[in-house]
Amino acid sequence: MKTMSMYRSLAYAAAAAALICGCKGGADYPGYERSATGLYSKFYVTNEGARKPKTGEYAAISVKYVTEKDSEIFNSSTIKEAEGGIITQPIFASTFKGSFEEGLMSMAQGDSASFKISADSVYMKTFGLKELPPYIKKGSMLTFYVKMHGVKTQQEILNDLSIKEGKQRNEFLKQNNITAEPTETGLYIIEKEAGNGEIIKAGQMAKIKYTGKFLNGNVFDASDMHEGKPFELTVGKGQVIPGWDEALQKMKKGEKAMLVIPSSLGYGSQGFQTIPPYSSLVFDIEVVDVK
Repeated sequence: MKTMSMYRSLAYAAAAAALICGCKGGADYPGYERSATGLYSKFYVTNEGARKPKTGEYAAISVKYVTEKDSEIFNSSTIKEAEGGIITQPIFASTFKGSFEEGLMSMAQGDSASFKISADSVYMKTFGLKELPPYIKKGSMLTFYVKMHGVKTQQEILNDLSIKEGKQRNEFLKQNNITAEPTETGLYIIEKEAGNGEIIKAGQMAKIKYTGKFLNGNVFDASDMHEGKPFELTVGKGQVIPGWDEALQKMKKGEKAMLVIPSSLGYGSQGFQTIPPYSSLVFDIEVVDVK
């Protein structure tokens, strides 16, 4: 009886230990810790006391994730637009227990870690797919490798974009030897060919040929793209971005000019379609007719 009692005690102790390990350890994945929500994590670098992201903030991260057989699914270092392989990840509320968002919120600036997360939950709950891709095994785990480079609020990101825009615009002006002084609003009008007649007034109808470009020279729009017809507008009535309305009321029929328009007179902090937030724009325009 004494021996049987001892075995029962050991069994109970083992069961209790298993329950504890189920929350704090990662027996299924050596080296990983398992949270109460089922997230498996392994930290390689920790930065005690550093800022951690919260829901609604943004994390600058480099990340890749792979299948159970180490087949790479995504790697931020392969994204052309990501400088140094760093992308800005908005922090949403967790879409399920043990989610990637939970993993990000457990990291501090400067940390690096890996997380093992249910592939079914990632694709069906976070990505919103109705079925798994053919290369993902049902019931498998994905491994995410993450480096947390920084944490910022939306306003901090917008401030950074505004500063970056100013630097890029100044560099463009310098490289193109533009010495014209801006207007009080920051608009640059560089005359290429003089017009004739009176300066255009608000309320007049104008026909404009134009090509719109980013500072890097990439064209995003042009009148030639729209059946080759000049664009018609009533000047000064808010039918176009403020930079256009201001410039046209300083120009004459037949005039050609380059406009360098800051985002404050363009599409601002929101951007528009293919135009990112805080984008200075360059327009080559010709006033074809005025009525």
